[in-house]
Amino acid sequence: MDEVWTSPLRYIPAALLAAGGAWLLLTGLLHGRAGLQRAGSALPGGNWLLMRGIRRLTQGAALLAVGAGWAFQWPVSIAAGLIFGFEELIETSIAAAALREEAEREALAVRPGRPAP
Repeated sequence: MDEVWTSPLRYIPAALLAAGGAWLLLTGLLHGRAGLQRAGSALPGGNWLLMRGIRRLTQGAALLAVGAGWAFQWPVSIAAGLIFGFEELIETSIAAAALREEAEREALAVRPGRPAP
């Protein structure tokens, strides 16, 4: 295990982890922005899209912390990234499931020829 931790080759997988985390963080910001725009309009599903963006953003931040912690040998960063990422994944998944169900109900309620409730 020490060889994986101290190897000069650790920078390659650590950089890949950090790059993947940065990508998730960026796409989470974009999803969140789209969710905020949609939540302000009459279209259903804006809150669900916003929650998906938050979930992706927190996953990206966690992976970025793990990648940076591995590259710079910061065990606290790795632990914090894994704990934060796991805990927030559970919470946001529950909230996203509830918001998706709400968006599906709203989409069924708003049909052509029927007024919105």
